[in-house]
Amino acid sequence: MRTCPILLATLAVLAWPTLAQAKPVCGPKHQRTLAQSGYARVYVDGGQARACHRGRSRERSFGPASRVLAARAAGSFVAVQRKTAGGQSLRVYNAYAGKALDGWFPHAARFTALALADNGIAAYVATIPNGRQLVSGTGPEPHDNRIYEGPPNADPAFVRIAGNVVAWKLDGVTRVQRVDGPADPGGARGSTTKGRTRLFTSGQVEVSAAGAHVSASGAGRRVSLGAALGTCRSAQDCFGLASIRIAGPIVGIEGSDDPWDTTDFTVLDLTTGTSRTVCRSVIRAVLTAAGNAACSEFYYGRRIKTEDAILDEGDDVDPDSLEQRGDQLRWLRAGVERSAPLGP
Repeated sequence: MRTCPILLATLAVLAWPTLAQAKPVCGPKHQRTLAQSGYARVYVDGGQARACHRGRSRERSFGPASRVLAARAAGSFVAVQRKTAGGQSLRVYNAYAGKALDGWFPHAARFTALALADNGIAAYVATIPNGRQLVSGTGPEPHDNRIYEGPPNADPAFVRIAGNVVAWKLDGVTRVQRVDGPADPGGARGSTTKGRTRLFTSGQVEVSAAGAHVSASGAGRRVSLGAALGTCRSAQDCFGLASIRIAGPIVGIEGSDDPWDTTDFTVLDLTTGTSRTVCRSVIRAVLTAAGNAACSEFYYGRRIKTEDAILDEGDDVDPDSLEQRGDQLRWLRAGVERSAPLGP
């Protein structure tokens, strides 16, 4: 997967006031704020949950505040998670227009993580009635922005969204995927998604998104990681940056450049601006805290390899079994565990 390094002019760290300290952007000043952006606010007044926008005098009521479990605000949009008779519901509203966005919005047994972008897309992790776990973004139709549905292996407390990119964790690995915004956000004000927005941080590395494009910055340098994995509603839209691993200034990424290309594991060093491809047709990858990389691949055969050597290969090698335990790599061949040193 190709990458393009871009030097940063400056890197700034901003200290933001807490929600309790922030001055209300609209509505009664002395009422409790549940969520607030630079334009919209969700607050409690007289036992009712309400939303306002600094550019409008109208307010939106969400009913009893006792039913509101969580709220988020971004740009002109607010997302409200509420208790229902059968579990919980989630809905996104345009506070400027004073109405809910059109489209399908989910119900779940329980939402465990929620994030909102200033283009009106909410991302969430939820437990659904069949006991399975769901990671998705809100959208016009039920399956439009569905990312993962399966056993509860996703981090229930981690989901982020910036621009049109959702970040979440599966089996401890941060994954990214593109989601589509609402067809008609309804005259929003305060959107900044045309610019770069922070997606998440890991140590001193910040990962940002602008639209569907993802970049990483650290050690005085910004590097393009490429466009996030597509929605995968078709084979032609199921390629791009799929996962990100970070160890100090080292960033490891999995992705492909087109639907017919291999999924490669590439390591980038933000200190030097260099990159190297470790595996092609990668199955599993490991990046240690010291930046040492290894992976299993299915590229003209099954292999276990580091950057410097092929450790094992053959039809009876299990590429899905690769894992790191301390300073050792472990994998299975013909059902028998093998190991090799990897470094710290």
